[in-house]
Amino acid sequence: MSNVYISEQAIEDLNSIFHALIIWKRGKLDINHALRYVNDIEVECYSIAVIPKHFSTTYHIHKQFGTMVHKYHRTPNTDWYIIYDMDAQGNILINKIISNHITIK
Repeated sequence: MSNVYISEQAIEDLNSIFHALIIWKRGKLDINHALRYVNDIEVECYSIAVIPKHFSTTYHIHKQFGTMVHKYHRTPNTDWYIIYDMDAQGNILINKIISNHITIK
């Protein structure tokens, strides 16, 4: 089974997501809800180790952070792109977590 590693940048992204969720003017979440939300994204990161098909990055902004992308559909309005690299043994390094709201198509 592949190992999944989360880079310092991706940990910073998760922390930023949490912070944004608790201060969001249009509908901030309580701390427990925000923690579950971010935890769900982290769980999705680790699930990449067992997915059967991996996809190459296509958007320019994603290519800056890695060669592979996993799309996590969180809500009807929000998708999270988990950008990563994979070595020859199948180990995964999560480099960046970015939302569809920032990704320019």
